[in-house]
Amino acid sequence: MGRSAWYLLGILLALGAVGWLVSRVALVVVACILAVLIAATIEPLVERLEDRGVSRTVSALGLTVSWILVLLGVFALVGWRFVDQVPELADQLRQALERLRGQFPGLPIPRNGGVEEIFSSVAGTGDGEGGGSNAAVSGLRVLAEVLTGAALAVVLSFFLLRDGRSMWAWFLGLFSRRRRARVDRMGHAAYGTIAQYVRGLTVVALADATLSAIGLFALGVPLAEALVVLTLFAAYIPTIGAFVVGGLAVATAFASGGTGLAITVGVLYTVIQQVDGNVLQPWVMGSRLPLHPAAVLIALTCGGLLAGVVGALLFVPLSAAVVAAFRAWREDRDGVHEDQTTIPAAAHTA
Repeated sequence: MGRSAWYLLGILLALGAVGWLVSRVALVVVACILAVLIAATIEPLVERLEDRGVSRTVSALGLTVSWILVLLGVFALVGWRFVDQVPELADQLRQALERLRGQFPGLPIPRNGGVEEIFSSVAGTGDGEGGGSNAAVSGLRVLAEVLTGAALAVVLSFFLLRDGRSMWAWFLGLFSRRRRARVDRMGHAAYGTIAQYVRGLTVVALADATLSAIGLFALGVPLAEALVVLTLFAAYIPTIGAFVVGGLAVATAFASGGTGLAITVGVLYTVIQQVDGNVLQPWVMGSRLPLHPAAVLIALTCGGLLAGVVGALLFVPLSAAVVAAFRAWREDRDGVHEDQTTIPAAAHTA
């Protein structure tokens, strides 16, 4: 009994030390996770190019540069417009709150601070010169961290695409021959789950953004461009993201067109989510993500508390990967290996 207690204490201390270390180098950890997500998503293209005679270095470099250019192009087309519309979006939300207070005086909507204070900060209204200066310095610091993390993620994703096989072989070499095959299957299961998740969710996000764009522009909702961009990114945060952006769209419609337009926009986003959950996700992802919706919510909450929006984005695929690895370990222990369809073929070349 005493030995077990010491073992448990040692495990808790080790976990605490790992958590402390991760918190100190959170930027590096997030960049590494993003690199794995990126590499898992575009590796099938590298494999196809390599099968056609293109060297792995050239294909990895070309695809890495290509997706960067695509992201920059998308930002050039809609990003600046979205940034310009953020203050106006905050103003629309403020107007929605005022209309709600006027039409439904019984609602417990705060008049000072709270939501309106957040809107003011989003809109960029500072309190005096000192507040504006501090906000600018803070903004520059955050921008520098984001750019550093993004650059690190890009470089790491290139190395994973080019040298993933040798890196994985080196890692397997750390284990004994008896355990090597089991670790290999666990890694393939986790990597394949991540790849399937990111690729499937990207398809779902593009479909959601397209449907919302058609509906919002047809209804003449103000700031439709900003709402479409938010819908695209919110799709990567399951359940919570769709709810938040849907509420934002309804509030914007209510501020500009009243109750009728707000109800119509609410119906639009409800239909989009029904198509998303009942048609797109089962078709694109199938049953390859071994997480219950309750587990998804827990992962989102933990990720959000630990690392904000970035944590909410990353914790769900990481949790699914851990569950997939555990299933592979259990099947290996029980001598069952027939569930290989859950692992995309590209994962076997990680």
